[in-house]
Amino acid sequence: VANGGPLKAPEEFTTNPEARRLFVQRLRYTAARWAYSPALMAWEWWNEEDLTPITPDLLIPWIQEMTPQLRAWDPYRHLVTTSFASANNPEVFNLPEIDFAQIHRYDSTDPAQTFPGLFRQLAGQIPEKPILFGEFGDSASIEDTASPDQAGLHLHTGLWASTFAGFASGSMYWWWDSYVDPLNLWPVFGRLERFLRGVDLAEYHSGSVGLSPANAKVVYRILKAPDRQLVWLHDPLYSVKEMVHITSQMSMEKKTPEPGWVFLPEPLGGLSIALSDLPDGDYVAYWYSPRQGEWLQDQRVSVQRGKADVVIPEFKGVRAAPGPPAGAPPPK
Repeated sequence: VANGGPLKAPEEFTTNPEARRLFVQRLRYTAARWAYSPALMAWEWWNEEDLTPITPDLLIPWIQEMTPQLRAWDPYRHLVTTSFASANNPEVFNLPEIDFAQIHRYDSTDPAQTFPGLFRQLAGQIPEKPILFGEFGDSASIEDTASPDQAGLHLHTGLWASTFAGFASGSMYWWWDSYVDPLNLWPVFGRLERFLRGVDLAEYHSGSVGLSPANAKVVYRILKAPDRQLVWLHDPLYSVKEMVHITSQMSMEKKTPEPGWVFLPEPLGGLSIALSDLPDGDYVAYWYSPRQGEWLQDQRVSVQRGKADVVIPEFKGVRAAPGPPAGAPPPK
């Protein structure tokens, strides 16, 4: 009202008849203007709606009213979603009008440790929908070129951890303009893309494996398809927290890192992993360095009674392996 509009309070946006009429008019323009674009993935009703005073009992009927309007004007049937800052609302995400759920998270803890439990919790609440990792970062305030994480370690681990936890995307780093782009960290994305090139993740589901020795402090995740499996191994010491600890120690000891110094924990060796649920036969494990984005050595694996023990080559920080059957063309 103070600005010449029809509303006395923000929450009336969803209930006032004139506001709804004007928004439907805007929806028609929006669809006419942008629905054609192949760059458009989905329509998002709200970004972090829980930061508004609009409550779920007002939001739900509004989404139920507006979604058919939008779909009537979008001949390309784009997906529809919404998002919340913190209070993810399963009731909203489970609406038939919403095609996929989202999560936004800003957290400095090791994603390899936290993402699997996060996904299990959300998937239990939203069992029939993909969950996109729409925003991620070390901090919600700012990340820029002054960050101690100059090589994008948190970005790297978030991408791999979200993929192997079961999310429908890598975690989308929020600070692309102030952090990723100025430090040219785009190759971090390419290293995951190269590993997954030609892989249809819709064929895979999370599984369990056994690591030997059992007391080894290594995070390991596995995605299983009928005839192959993807394995990701992560040293918990390969984290921003540990990196900051090491660099602080070096500073106290007045040691200056050499040019090109990259934080890496000590090598891990003497490990093996027990695979299961594979058809019997001969396979090849193609080992990959997620940190360098390079294919490494091949390893022949024999599966008997659905099981195989695979020796893990010594590695620093992270290691991954897909295992197509013998005779399949090697990754390019």
